[in-house]
Amino acid sequence: MSRARLIPYGVSILAVAAAVPISLLGFPGPSGLASPFLAAVMLSAWYGGLGPGLLATGLSVLSLDLLSPSLYWPWAGREYAIRLGVFLLAALLISSLNARQRRLEAALRRKDRQKDQLLAVLAHELRNPLSAIVTALRVLRVQGPGDRETAMEDIAERQALNLGRLIDDLLDVSRIGLGKLRLCRTTLDLTRVVTAAVEVVRPSIKARGQRFEVSLPATPVLVDADATRVEQVVVNLLNNAVKYTETGGQIWLRLERGEGCAELRVRDTGMGIAPAVLPHVFDLFVQEEDGARGGLGIGLNLVRSLVRLHGGDVEAFSEGPGRGSEFVVRLPTAAEAGREPALLVPAAALEGPCLRGQAAGPQP
Repeated sequence: MSRARLIPYGVSILAVAAAVPISLLGFPGPSGLASPFLAAVMLSAWYGGLGPGLLATGLSVLSLDLLSPSLYWPWAGREYAIRLGVFLLAALLISSLNARQRRLEAALRRKDRQKDQLLAVLAHELRNPLSAIVTALRVLRVQGPGDRETAMEDIAERQALNLGRLIDDLLDVSRIGLGKLRLCRTTLDLTRVVTAAVEVVRPSIKARGQRFEVSLPATPVLVDADATRVEQVVVNLLNNAVKYTETGGQIWLRLERGEGCAELRVRDTGMGIAPAVLPHVFDLFVQEEDGARGGLGIGLNLVRSLVRLHGGDVEAFSEGPGRGSEFVVRLPTAAEAGREPALLVPAAALEGPCLRGQAAGPQP
């Protein structure tokens, strides 16, 4: 046992030792003798936890036996059992309160570190597309019309869209936390939503030279959902796969019917997820400790929140670093299978209270 872990036990011994003369100088009788030892037990449990608290309890009982055998000897009966129980209860209660406080302090320190990391990563994530846009504009200023001009315009547009998606995700996380994100549900064909999401991400996949395999059912998969939000879920999952899969790697997307639900799987051959991170991968601002995963750590949290708003669930699977990962989204299928699916309306064409990102009151 390390020296630091032995210190609380030393404090327990010193506290009980200090209680001996105090009890002798205090009031006579059982209460006068027991009070300093009870205080020693509470101090030990608060400072060191359950182990030091139990040690102080045992030493206190032995000390009381020696100081007043007639009152505290084991066969003295119920009085002894009651006082021993009080000491043990005090040790357990104080140590549990101390453990809770330490957990809260650790959580606050972790949140504070995450805040600092978020600010640093946010600056990085905003600076990259802005730098690309500025570079493209400077090239356009000095270059004449031609293919080069078109390429620079494409870069500027793509990076501007990336900035827009980043800001939208940040706003959506905030609105979901405040309960102000409204879903505009219609009965729609999930295959059409997935197809639209695939087309959004396909240029990024092509740019990284990754292989992409899509498997969709031949017949409609009807769900009662917000088409824009479900597309947002699929785009975020695919962008996550693109970001953490090496150049030339493989990404699979598969949509199929489950029992009472539609099941969407996004799998890749990327960097995978460490076992310690996997249970927390959907938490807000969660990243690998070494920062290798990059990003703001909000995309997967937003995916989980949107899926849950639809009454579904999402799971993450990975065999570890370098072994790829898989995300499985399950959404309940439409209650009325005979209804016609709504047309898939592009997000930019939506108007009114269902406009993407508008805080239009709580979810109905």
